[in-house]
Amino acid sequence: YVLERTLRLLHPIMPHITEEIWQLLPGNIYKDNKKAIVLAEFPQYSDNFINTAAEKSMNVIIETVKCLRNIRQTLNIPVSGKLKIQIFCENYEEKNIIETGLPYIKTFARIETAEIIDGTPKIIPPQSATAVIGSSRIIVPLAGLIDIDKEIQRQKRKLDTLQKEKHG
Repeated sequence: YVLERTLRLLHPIMPHITEEIWQLLPGNIYKDNKKAIVLAEFPQYSDNFINTAAEKSMNVIIETVKCLRNIRQTLNIPVSGKLKIQIFCENYEEKNIIETGLPYIKTFARIETAEIIDGTPKIIPPQSATAVIGSSRIIVPLAGLIDIDKEIQRQKRKLDTLQKEKHG
């Protein structure tokens, strides 16, 4: 259904490609028994397709992946380095969303292990990065992933460069 409707939306912009793909779709259930996509009706908006719960869930998962990728990028953690994370959830609903979306989070953020824990962290381990998503806190231990001393030097050089730019 989604692919067929997407092809209908794209057809005015990419007629030849969409027609070719549309003809390869099996069956006629979603094609409204039309022989060509050019004869099919353009999709219409419907309030029935709005699902705020699914949208909220996906936003939590997307934000979690974004935060983990930002940590990786900011601290120059190699893409090949698998992260081991802890996620502390204060909200039961958010915890369920993260647990359900964990396979996606692991895949898209390249996570080796993820531990989901109720409540807030008692202590944050030294040499770790943190991120906050909603009422949850993610902790990424950095030991073994990066050379902390090199990273401190890199960040100091970055700060010096920014200071020089600021002062002209």
